[in-house]
Amino acid sequence: YGAEKTYDFYDSLFNRNSIDNLGLTLLSYVHVQVGLVNAFWDGTEMNYGDGDGVTYTPLTSMEITGHEITHGFTQYTAAFTGGNEPGALNEGFSDCFGVSVRRMGEQSNNVDWLIGDQIGGAVFRDIQTPANTTNPVCYQGANWDFNTQEVHQNSTPFSHCYYLIVEGGAGTNEFSETYNITGIGIYEAEQIWYRMQAFYNTPNTQYADARVSAIQAATDLYGGCSPEVIAVTNAFYAVNVGAAYFPTAPVAGFNAGTSYCSVPASVSFTNTTTNG
Repeated sequence: YGAEKTYDFYDSLFNRNSIDNLGLTLLSYVHVQVGLVNAFWDGTEMNYGDGDGVTYTPLTSMEITGHEITHGFTQYTAAFTGGNEPGALNEGFSDCFGVSVRRMGEQSNNVDWLIGDQIGGAVFRDIQTPANTTNPVCYQGANWDFNTQEVHQNSTPFSHCYYLIVEGGAGTNEFSETYNITGIGIYEAEQIWYRMQAFYNTPNTQYADARVSAIQAATDLYGGCSPEVIAVTNAFYAVNVGAAYFPTAPVAGFNAGTSYCSVPASVSFTNTTTNG
């Protein structure tokens, strides 16, 4: 059911025919290994463990299914490689669309921001309040893994940014940066995140690059200076990536050709306006 809803998610919201946009069959294998508390995309198909049989049940809940299949989507789009920041963004993006797939599958306008809360045991990640699962809220802030750059650990500033874009929020982060975000809701956030990943992110994208990609995607869809662009910019600022949104007035400028001798005259104008 999770695989079906993941297909429907990409098809109905983005007109994408499976994760590769070419109708790739979503193969899902269960009972993988013995006592495996894990699920993973292996580059070709899905693999689900049964859990440990004591605390964890099979890892086939809807947000996990959506998370893992979305790794396949990323493979066919941004193609994040390896670990470090691209790896963290890979995990964070899958968490974002994992909860969105669950939202669609449960036919709800509300989003459950937990990863792994339906399979017993401790929740893997809390996107709304990352500190609850000892994950970082801010890029390179408390709980950030500077030593091994473990990708799941360092993914949550990116997924928490998604939460803030959807729900909004206000406060002062651990870097003394005061933010105030008006949420735009899940539906517009999903469109921005999809466009960011499908058209702008690249294999070596870093957190700062993802911010630029997301702002550009929001601009493409909703226009410069839109509430969506403001929300995206300020959400990244809230997690210590880039500056807050600062409106700048356009500076109008036009150049016109000076030769009007022909009859009828042909006049060319060049728009040199800056700041949008």
